[in-house]
Amino acid sequence: MCFHILSVFAMPLLGCLIISLLFICIFLLKSCLFHTQAIIKPQYVDHIPRAVQGNVGQVLDQKDERDKKAELCRDLELNQVIDRNVGDLSGGELQRFAIAVVAIQNAEIYMFDEPSSYLDVKQRLKAAQVIRSLLRPNRFDLLFSFLC
Repeated sequence: MCFHILSVFAMPLLGCLIISLLFICIFLLKSCLFHTQAIIKPQYVDHIPRAVQGNVGQVLDQKDERDKKAELCRDLELNQVIDRNVGDLSGGELQRFAIAVVAIQNAEIYMFDEPSSYLDVKQRLKAAQVIRSLLRPNRFDLLFSFLC
């Protein structure tokens, strides 16, 4: 069984708040009932350099639990910045890096808050494909993407 919620588009603020609260309730319920691993990609990627030190390749190597570094770097076009310091990345590069850091780890719950900001159309489509690839057949996975 696979449960996934990939997006919430163009809803009024109240509707967006209600759906966000529903996601949080589901997350808390699942976390309380089962020992679960949850990973969240933050909304404000420009704050990442304050919390993460080192270069892109080193950070991805440290987080690579799924052995997907090469694939994600290719898909998210991170090979060009693999040797750069995280603090030197642009907004779009930080967004793709943050998506890769989340997608490279093992979890039952993946949450992506505004995964398309700073990305052009082609990069948004690729990011969506990476996020969808996290769903696994015959598993109860939760995959949230907040686009309000």
